Parts: sequence; C-alpha cells; structure tokens
Amino acid sequence: MRQNDFLLVCPKCGSTNVSNDLSKDMISWGGSTRYLCNDCDYSAIMFPEMKKTQISKFKSNISQRTPEEKRSIQKQEISKGFLDKTINKLFAYYNLILLFIFLVWAFWYFNQ
Repeated sequence: MRQNDFLLVCPKCGSTNVSNDLSKDMISWGGSTRYLCNDCDYSAIMFPEMKKTQISKFKSNISQRTPEEKRSIQKQEISKGFLDKTINKLFAYYNLILLFIFLVWAFWYFNQ
C-alpha cells in the first residue's frame, strides 16, 4: 500500500477535507496537536485514517448512528477551547512579566 491510498476522515461528517487545527489555542502551545474538519468544523486529537475505498461505506454508516454514538463524538469537540480561556491567559501574563523583567535588566545593564 502506498501512503496516498489513505486519507484522514472526519468522524462526525465523513469528510476528507481535514487539516491541522491552527486555532490560537493550538498555536500557543507551539503547534497543532489536533485536526480540524473544514466542512463541519469538528476538531479533535484523533481522526481515523482509512483507505479511499472504505470512505463511502464509512459515510453511509454515519447516518445510522445511535444518539449515544452522536453524543460521544460531540463530547470530544466540547473540550476544545478550554486552554484559550484559562491557561493561555496565564501564559500571556507570564510572558508579559518576563518581557518587563528583561527590559528592566537590559536598561540597567546598558546604562551602567
């Protein structure tokens, strides 16, 4: 099998229009650790990778999911954005404090 025979597939809608999630909470951690479906905006850490020949069967199974299976998929998406609201603010303040300390030190060092 060649690598081109496999594609990432959105577990929510079955689309293959998937890319790295480059939202600001992912970038602030130094890179994307999640994937994003560009069709339905579903974002999660794991997206299944399957053969191109299996994708149509996977899409047909999406419409037959039980409500519990649909809720299970939604739970993974809900956690997205938590870091943006809490930890990222702390990192922003921490970086500002470090920048201020560096500027004070540089001013003191070069004006001796």
